[in-house]
Amino acid sequence: MSFNSKKQLSFGDLYEQAKDWAQNDKPQFLEMLDQYLDLSEFIPFSFYTAYYKYFGRKREYDLESMLS
Repeated sequence: MSFNSKKQLSFGDLYEQAKDWAQNDKPQFLEMLDQYLDLSEFIPFSFYTAYYKYFGRKREYDLESMLS
């Protein structure tokens, strides 16, 4: 009989994994951030308006891309 054993991760486990990726595997760390964080939620509207007012609306890269 085969059992699927699932391990519940603690916040400490997640932190240690993220810290390890940040130090040793930057592409994996950035991929994880992109997957789980919506950067636009952290950018104030006033910053959006200041960025696009200064640089113009038609940009090759949007604000989130520049901050990423």
